[in-house]
Amino acid sequence: ALPSTLSGADGRFELDVRLLGWRPSEERDHEQPVAPMLLVAAPGCALLGRTCDEFPARRLDAGDLQLADAASIEGHVVDEAGLPLAGVQVKTDLEGDWEDDSRAPALAEAWWHVAVSAEQGRYLLEDLPAASLQLAAMSAGRVPAWVQVDAEAGQLVEADDLLLEPGHVVAGTVTDPQGRPVAGAVVASVSLNLAQRGKPQGLESLRRQLRDAPETGRALADGEGRFELRGLQRNNLSVAAAAADFEPAVLHDVHPGRRDLLLTLQTPAELLVSVVSAAGGKPVTDAVVEAKRSWNRGGKPGRLEPLLVIEPVADRPGTLLVRGAGPGATQVTVRATGHASVTEWADGLPPGERGTLLVTLPTGVPLEGAVLDDAGVPLAGAGVMLQSRDADGDLVAAGKHGRSDETGRFRFEGLLPGVYAVMATAEGCATRTSEDLPIDTRAPDRPLELRL
Repeated sequence: ALPSTLSGADGRFELDVRLLGWRPSEERDHEQPVAPMLLVAAPGCALLGRTCDEFPARRLDAGDLQLADAASIEGHVVDEAGLPLAGVQVKTDLEGDWEDDSRAPALAEAWWHVAVSAEQGRYLLEDLPAASLQLAAMSAGRVPAWVQVDAEAGQLVEADDLLLEPGHVVAGTVTDPQGRPVAGAVVASVSLNLAQRGKPQGLESLRRQLRDAPETGRALADGEGRFELRGLQRNNLSVAAAAADFEPAVLHDVHPGRRDLLLTLQTPAELLVSVVSAAGGKPVTDAVVEAKRSWNRGGKPGRLEPLLVIEPVADRPGTLLVRGAGPGATQVTVRATGHASVTEWADGLPPGERGTLLVTLPTGVPLEGAVLDDAGVPLAGAGVMLQSRDADGDLVAAGKHGRSDETGRFRFEGLLPGVYAVMATAEGCATRTSEDLPIDTRAPDRPLELRL
């Protein structure tokens, strides 16, 4: 559940929110994982959203938030005979024309405004922004329908009927590379242009489309691997299947009505990662390895891209096996005590193949310190972020941050030689950045002290 509160008689509110720290796999462009989004809803008013980019570790005053009069839309969902359809989900489409600084972000609007048609096929969407909106209706076994509506503030607008026609049907079986049925595989119709077919980018696109396919537009294979996919709306379909521990399978130019499709999933590629220390070349046995697939070498993995499964290799100290390495590329990040973290790229591997990657970890040094208030009392839970000087001499985030412990102390591991600084924030205190801290191959002689 989202943290929430109610405004008082004077319109004021206070919401106690604490963002969780970063997980090792999360991207680290900012000190916090994501800027929080404040949503304000009231009957008869359009949803208001504010992305709090300036959200710090201390208190934030959101200022005066002025709500606008809302629009409402009602309509009906019907079948091909004009009869009402109940239980159909109707939502605001992400591509609606409603970008406005005074409105909630489109993703929040679309997630917030969802209705389900009642017995007479009627639906009602309320608290909408005054804008030109696109509504979408989806139901299993039927072709999705869209309608454009101009919503007016303070008005209830009647939309045209959303007509859901029965779609085409295809059916078949999903198997593993040995021909055994795969239960629970996800099957969906996908869109893949000719240039992507058979290419690494095409395989990654299949994975994403199958992952994001709505429940009304996909089917699950039964215990015998059989599936039936309904509600298809075009000829010459591309039908794909995916399941855990396999690469997807796809068939192109499928004619509607076929019931003999055979989708054979592929064996994932594997990557052997060997980690050695730059000091002597010995295997690093306590290395922590994280790996993600990417479209291509050097490309940034998506936020929703999961971490790959990694297992130690018996009788090979410092070597780990990455299962499911990408056909485009695999990003591998390695960390170990006493060493600086390293991110390397492994070339793409076709399904079923095995590759190798050697990662050499340079020795790193720690940086310790403490955060105190102006009276010298330790501050627990203060946010600390490491910064470094770039080639232009500017301070930039160095990819390490955390919070002080109960004694006000913090520690950053694995620093390479360079010039660093530490920024600290705490509730009720001004943010402070330390002086430049030159780091060589040895740790500083004494801990850093930051007084806020």
